[in-house]
This record gives sequence, C-alpha cells and structure tokens, in this order.
Amino acid sequence: MEKFKSFLHRVLSFLPHPWRWLAVAILGVLVIIIGIIMLPLPGPGTLVIFLGVTILAIEFKWAKELATKGEQGIEKIVRWLKGIFIKSDGKE
Repeated sequence: MEKFKSFLHRVLSFLPHPWRWLAVAILGVLVIIIGIIMLPLPGPGTLVIFLGVTILAIEFKWAKELATKGEQGIEKIVRWLKGIFIKSDGKE
C-alpha cells in the first residue's frame, strides 16, 4: 500500500493544497463507495474499502490512523493463519 500511496502522492503533488485535499477526498470516498457496493457482489469489496481509506490517509490524519490499525489487524490475521498452517504441516 505504501507504493500506491507514494505514487498517488506524486501524481497529486502538482496541485495546490486545497485542490489536492479535495481530489483526495473525492477519490477516496468514491473508492469506498465502490467497495461498499462490491460487498454483496462477488469481488474484493473489503480490500477496495481499505484502498479508499489508504487514499484518504494521504491528507487526513484520522484515515491514516484507521489505515494503520487496519494494517495491524491484517498482519495479526496473517500471523494467526500462518500459525494454523505451520502447525498442520508439522503434524503430517
């Protein structure tokens, strides 16, 4: 996500701050709305919502904190799943 965030920041860096803030807000909210629409449909709705929050984190502190907590939660789930699969591999 950091690569995407830095890429988007470079693309939007030519805009003056108020316009960059507005562009990030519109793009982030639009991506979140698309993610919410994708939740009941087949597709990665949760990941798209997380992507929208990451976009908002470029300009908004609350979104940055939320994205950090989300990343920590994902890392915790991955560690838990790795523990399950490593244990099951060792038993066989």
